Amino acid sequence: MKITVQSSKAIKPTYGGGGAPSTAADAAIPLTVFDKANYDLYISGISFFRPPAPTNAALAAGLAMALAEYRE
Repeated sequence: MKITVQSSKAIKPTYGGGGAPSTAADAAIPLTVFDKANYDLYISGISFFRPPAPTNAALAAGLAMALAEYRE
């Protein structure tokens, strides 16, 4: 199977009104014992959507809102 990359870009979080994050979002959150015992693991993935699929802009906007909510 041949895969063609049509685009590759970094998506930044969207905070509410599109401005900077609130003061609470900038606050440092101390690590718990579970955070210290665990390690970060990043997994790449490819998602496929059958027609009618959402537009790339809609997927990027949804990811930006999710990144704002779940900053880790």
